[in-house]
Amino acid sequence: IAILTGAVIVGFAIYYPFSPRAEQNALLRTADKHNAYLNEEFYNDPRFNQVTVYTWIADEDFPVLAGEVVLHIDGNVAARADLATLATFVSNSVPPVPVIWAVTSARTTIVEGVSVTGQWSDMEIKWHSAPTN
Repeated sequence: IAILTGAVIVGFAIYYPFSPRAEQNALLRTADKHNAYLNEEFYNDPRFNQVTVYTWIADEDFPVLAGEVVLHIDGNVAARADLATLATFVSNSVPPVPVIWAVTSARTTIVEGVSVTGQWSDMEIKWHSAPTN
């Protein structure tokens, strides 16, 4: 039993670093570091202090990215011009994973989209006005 247990432990120790789960965990750590960097920058810029970045594994709501590690950028900015500045900043930061956007301006303009490469230029942008009540 001890030999079998030892063999299983050694086998797992050899396999795990190359497994899909280990790769995903490493990507999560990298994305978390980028997330922390972006959140700090957003917090320190008054135009973006209502914007937050989350790291998560995309689900079936985003079928193109389901199961992948992504950054989700969510929040509000004052003007549509700030959206462009925000997008440029994020793109220039070279995100290590795809980015999902859901950012609203005070004028009820919403940008939603998914960037598979993490770059704004790669994203199909959907602009629309939010319903007013």
